[in-house]
Amino acid sequence: MKAYTEELNFTPFKNISHRVINIFNWFSNKYGTRWDWGLAFTIGSGLVFFLLANLFVDDTVKTNFFTLGNIVRFMNPTHNYDLIENYEVSDDFYLFDSIRRIFIGYGYYQTISAFRGYTKK
Repeated sequence: MKAYTEELNFTPFKNISHRVINIFNWFSNKYGTRWDWGLAFTIGSGLVFFLLANLFVDDTVKTNFFTLGNIVRFMNPTHNYDLIENYEVSDDFYLFDSIRRIFIGYGYYQTISAFRGYTKK
């Protein structure tokens, strides 16, 4: 991966999509070698998105939204919208929630793929 990264750095404007994938792959699980980075990426991105979600929630119900149960349900990328329908949110929140689901799902995938490196024979 080091040689591939150096090759991408040699051609700065070529293969931007490969560069982005390479950066995300390093940041999320260090090219499939660190499952703990995948877990930290998943939990960290979930918490960041949960804290950012508080910007979309009405101020009068913000104290009810910020609970441990909601944080755990928020980490599930396949949760229903019933979590959100109990609160007054703007329409932009649904786009934000879709992006959040992609990041959480990607974190789960990277954690599992890094774990599989220990089971290959």
